[in-house]
Amino acid sequence: MTKTRWNWPIRYGALIVAASGLLWAGAEAAKRIEWILPYTAALGGLLIILGGIVELRTRKRPTDTEEGPARSAQE
Repeated sequence: MTKTRWNWPIRYGALIVAASGLLWAGAEAAKRIEWILPYTAALGGLLIILGGIVELRTRKRPTDTEEGPARSAQE
């Protein structure tokens, strides 16, 4: 019995159906939660600013050199 390779339409069809279902579910979820999106964008912006401030503060602190405490602990 010869083996035919006609199972690819089933695989691609299942992929298209799954992708369509997920897109529909995402659109429905976006309709229900669109009121919160400006608040989450503001929260993300505040976290970026806070991270930048913390990064600038930690850069100003002196770091240990090779002869610092880490090196003396190894000796």
